[in-house]
Amino acid sequence: AGRRIVASRSLNAIVEFDAEAFVDDARRLRATPAARRSPLYGVPVALKDNVDVRPYRTTVGTPALRHHRPRRDAELVAKLRSAGALIAGKTNMDELAAWGTTHNGIYGRTANPYAPERHCGGSSGGSAAAVAARLVPAAIGTDTAGSIRNPASYCGVVGFRPTHDRIGPRGVAPLARRRDSIGPFAREVADVAALDAVLTDRGQPLEPVPLAGLRLGVPRVPFQRDLSPDVQKAFDETLAALSARGVTLVDGEIPDLEPLIERMSVITIGGAVRRDLEAYLRDSGALATVDEVFAAVWHPQVRGWLGEYFRPSPAASAAYEGAWRDTFVQLRARVADYFMRHRVAAIVAPAVPITAAIEVAHTGDLVIDGRRVPDGVWRNIQNTLPASAWDGPGIALPAGVDRDGLPIGIELDGPLRADRELLAVALAVERALPRIPAPPGRA
Repeated sequence: AGRRIVASRSLNAIVEFDAEAFVDDARRLRATPAARRSPLYGVPVALKDNVDVRPYRTTVGTPALRHHRPRRDAELVAKLRSAGALIAGKTNMDELAAWGTTHNGIYGRTANPYAPERHCGGSSGGSAAAVAARLVPAAIGTDTAGSIRNPASYCGVVGFRPTHDRIGPRGVAPLARRRDSIGPFAREVADVAALDAVLTDRGQPLEPVPLAGLRLGVPRVPFQRDLSPDVQKAFDETLAALSARGVTLVDGEIPDLEPLIERMSVITIGGAVRRDLEAYLRDSGALATVDEVFAAVWHPQVRGWLGEYFRPSPAASAAYEGAWRDTFVQLRARVADYFMRHRVAAIVAPAVPITAAIEVAHTGDLVIDGRRVPDGVWRNIQNTLPASAWDGPGIALPAGVDRDGLPIGIELDGPLRADRELLAVALAVERALPRIPAPPGRA
């Protein structure tokens, strides 16, 4: 793993790697025979650059934290190490986890392993790209509105967003603590499930559910809006493959989903940015203040949309609390009723409506099929935002490639707090999906 990481600098997925520390960890592991019973024994795992792990820096992709070395490891790092995993460096990310192309002012951009001129999604794009490029078998990311699932889809790997508090957040720099979720990337669902078991202390075996008789919901709004022709084709083929294996596909919408999400989305991400980041900086021993972090923000789009939340007005703070008190409760009630009324184990949808596009630097625009699309980056979260807003588990799976060989993903969203149940569904659904090729030169 170390040699592959060092040889893949141009991909810019793993942006800091301490070969000496990696070898020392491996030597210590050989002297710990008890860990050999773990499925993670000797497995290299890379960490998004908002996860604290010594001896590495935690820059969170932002200039004011360029030299920040945390005083202790994150809680999840201790669990990985006790299970015999080897920490394989830090992966690139969007600045403050607040954008979607994995391009920041410290490390630059991460290339998509399938087409270097295209973006790899974000904000956990470095983790997805590192797994896709076979640099590491597994990586950790964070997901506030889709930051695990959209890069997983763009890079052709599995990415799991658990319920937000399922994995302890201590030692992970937040974007929005009440919306953030920490989760794993791997190339297969079984490996993601193994990581989830270690990180949540749930060691019981997980078996796939039978596909025959499984009920999956197929809501159209907003999940089937503006799909590219190739994504539409792959999704139709996925539904046909599942139906042929005995899955019952259930039509039906979640009432008021879009207006409720609209009222939940930005305010519940931004409303506590200052408070949450301030608490992290204090706990991790950072020398920079929140105001110094914001003053040095590199990406103009990040500075623009987060600006009002770094200095929240009383009205914005009241709106934030009101959204959690009222809108969030309404949304979760609609979702719980949907799953109960339709008797479905999960929702199935395209993970992202397009395949990886070309970023127009320093803007929110993307070049899609040769055409510049204003604010195209927001398509990243069209289909991932709902589960984040209602705080249900979601998982992205590779489901094919487009005419240019770029990966296409589907997403499964589960009922509230049904994380292990969703993983069991994903294990079964994965068997009905085509295997996609490795990125060029990465087999």
